[in-house]
Amino acid sequence: MKTKVIERLKPKAASLGFTKKELEGVTDIIVRNLQEDASDESVDEEIDKALQFLEISQSMANRVINANITKTKQPKGEENSSPDNATQQTDEPDWFRKYREQQEQRLQQLENAKISESRRERFEKSLSGLLPKQKEDRLKDFDRMTFKDEEDFLTYLEDKSAMVSEINQELANEGLSKMSAPPAGTSAKSSTDEFIEKMVQLNKNAE
Repeated sequence: MKTKVIERLKPKAASLGFTKKELEGVTDIIVRNLQEDASDESVDEEIDKALQFLEISQSMANRVINANITKTKQPKGEENSSPDNATQQTDEPDWFRKYREQQEQRLQQLENAKISESRRERFEKSLSGLLPKQKEDRLKDFDRMTFKDEEDFLTYLEDKSAMVSEINQELANEGLSKMSAPPAGTSAKSSTDEFIEKMVQLNKNAE
C-alpha cells in the first residue's frame, strides 16, 4: 500500500519541492488512514486531503525563508564580522523543521478525526436492536469517551456488544411473554376445560 500511495503522491507533490524523505513521512501518515484493499479513488482522496496542508505549509515556509534571507543580506564586509549572521543562516533548517512539524500535526488531527468517526460508526452499528432512547444515551456516553489506542477501543466495543446482546435477549423474552400471556380479564384454559367443551359439543351434535 505504501508503494502505491507514494507513486501516486510524487507527481502531485512534485511542484512543492519536498524531499524523498519528507514525502515518505507524509506517505506513512496517509497509509494509516487507508485499508489494505483501498481503491485508487480512496487513495487519491486521502492524498488530496494531505496536499491541501502540504501546499499551505509550503507557502508558509517560503514566506519565512524569504524573510530570513532578506534579513541576512548584508554588505560583504559585514558578513563575516556580524556575530548574528551565522546564527541566522543556521536558523533556516529550524524553520523548515517547524513548518514540517506543523504540517504533520495537522495531518495527525485529520487522522484522529477520521479514526473517531470510524469508531463511532462501528459502535453505533453494535447498538442494533436497542430502543431509540437506549441507543441515544449510549452514543452520548461514547462521545465523552477517550481511548488509549485501537486495542483499548476494541476491548470497550467487545464489552459493550456483549451487554447489548444481553439487553436484546431480555427485550425478546419480554416480548414473548407478552405474546403468550392471556388478554386482560381472561384466564388461560386448561387442557381439561378444552376436553369438556369438546365433549359437550359432540353431545349437542348427536342430539
